[in-house]
Amino acid sequence: MRRIQQAQDKNPDSALAIANSYLPTFKDHNSLAELYLEISTCYYFLGKNNEALSFAQKAKDVSYLGENYNQRVRICGLLANRYRDIGLIPKAKSSLKEGLNDAEKIHDPQESNWVKSLLLTEYSKALTEEKKYDSASIYITKSLDALSHMKTSDKVKFQYTVTYLGAGVNYVFAKQWEKAEAMLEKAIISAKGTEWEQYHISSAQIYLSVIYTNRKEYQKAIDTLISAEKLTEPKDPKRVELYHYLAQNYLAENNLKEYKKYNELYQTARSSLSAENQKAVNKSVQILDSIIKEEADKRKRTYNFLMALGIFTVLSLAGIIFYYQRKKAKQKQLFQNIISKLEQKLKENNSSTFIPKENPLELVIDTTESQKDRTIPEAVEKKILQKLKKFEQSEKFINPNLSLSSLASDLKTNPRYLSEIISQHYGKNFNTYINELRIEYICRNILEDSKYRKYKVGALAEISGFSSAENFSKIFKKITGISPSVFIENATNENKIQTKDQDQTNT
Repeated sequence: MRRIQQAQDKNPDSALAIANSYLPTFKDHNSLAELYLEISTCYYFLGKNNEALSFAQKAKDVSYLGENYNQRVRICGLLANRYRDIGLIPKAKSSLKEGLNDAEKIHDPQESNWVKSLLLTEYSKALTEEKKYDSASIYITKSLDALSHMKTSDKVKFQYTVTYLGAGVNYVFAKQWEKAEAMLEKAIISAKGTEWEQYHISSAQIYLSVIYTNRKEYQKAIDTLISAEKLTEPKDPKRVELYHYLAQNYLAENNLKEYKKYNELYQTARSSLSAENQKAVNKSVQILDSIIKEEADKRKRTYNFLMALGIFTVLSLAGIIFYYQRKKAKQKQLFQNIISKLEQKLKENNSSTFIPKENPLELVIDTTESQKDRTIPEAVEKKILQKLKKFEQSEKFINPNLSLSSLASDLKTNPRYLSEIISQHYGKNFNTYINELRIEYICRNILEDSKYRKYKVGALAEISGFSSAENFSKIFKKITGISPSVFIENATNENKIQTKDQDQTNT
């Protein structure tokens, strides 16, 4: 077992091969259950959550043929962890309760307290997933209390690390920053010298970076993430959120070169993940995104007031002539048209597609295709259209490396079918289709999130997947009728009016 455990973190493929070679030689229930546990862990590190869950269940089935309660409890804990990985929180909690009942049957107080701590920590993680942060804190306290009655050992130190890390993550989600920082720092100290030192320290550092970002200590967050990167293996799923956080912090520092580098690494790493791991990463990266949005919302009134005042001052000094008034009125009308079309798309519940034609941001879909001209089987066509809808609801179109061939491969079709369907149903070629999705995406973000109104055109181009600021500006104006800077100006003014109306309503 030792050989398997030593290879699991850094080389799970090798560890799995070793474990499978042992399978024919293990006969007794206890040994076979332990081997199944190790195989489950190997699959976990490979990002194959379904296989990890399957072998954890096999371990439980074999273990329950005997009365090794210590082993049964550990299996319940690991099985709960696997359920939690795929979002089955009620099943995870049920497995943990089953394990806690078996823990009472362990006569050795040291072993009983250790497995109780393990299960209580896992239960707190399940509660964190359910956003029951206060309840999770209670179970963390119970877990630490169980550990306090144990003698110091390697496995006790390991469990302290896991519990501190779980507590830190819970407090990050709860946005209790000081408590989160204290627990994560304890996790790092506790992890030193343990078998899983690098794995746990890098995990703690990733969440510490979120705290630093919240404080606007962007360089400190970057340094912490670079340190975490050095402790992780290239295939470690943590690298996805790590790259995302690095990209966002470099963007906050206006370092577009490094932003582009890490955003591309993020896109590549994310696309290589299994569907289950992508869901887990999506939850994780939302932490930083919500923090940035919350920070922007707090500064919203002050920022809009200063921007509006600055625009008013400039316009007053320059003088508003008749031609300029007409130009501004036309731009405002185009801006309002964009807003109307975006609102129309939301009301249609994703039944239409964002396709500009003669008018900016016009939503059009061709449903009058002649049956006699059909070259693609109807069932195949409908399936591709459904997949395109899901694609439009994702953000995969902002990947700068996206092409007709890569999208066709992702949708499990061929480029000719995909190109023909886009042409027939959307009335345009692939490049125009993707460009319009990207422009819609950046327009919506500029309208909804004030931080986008502060970004330079180059940053907006990078975020939305364009190769250059010049190309972005050209396509933006072609689709909307106005330049990115004019759109941002109108969005700022619109927000000022809404804020003023809200203030008057409140008074």
